[in-house]
Amino acid sequence: GVADYNALFARALGLNAIFETAPELDTVRSGFLMDYHRYADGFFRAWNEANAGAVATADAFSFDLYASGEYSRILERQWEMDSGVGPQAS
Repeated sequence: GVADYNALFARALGLNAIFETAPELDTVRSGFLMDYHRYADGFFRAWNEANAGAVATADAFSFDLYASGEYSRILERQWEMDSGVGPQAS
């Protein structure tokens, strides 16, 4: 299992910004391979600063965002009302 998804995706973006394809083993030094995460974190920070866009605000989106449990309960109530079954339908 992955403990830190944010770090995983940030490092992937950082490495992708530097390497178009995975480098050959003889292209990179052993120190890079042993400590790639430090370099990948730095690559991501540099990429993120170079590609900074406008800050997203709530009024820029036309949809609502729910946590999975909350959304499941909303859908369940809606389906009960639509089907005419369950306590919400009466």
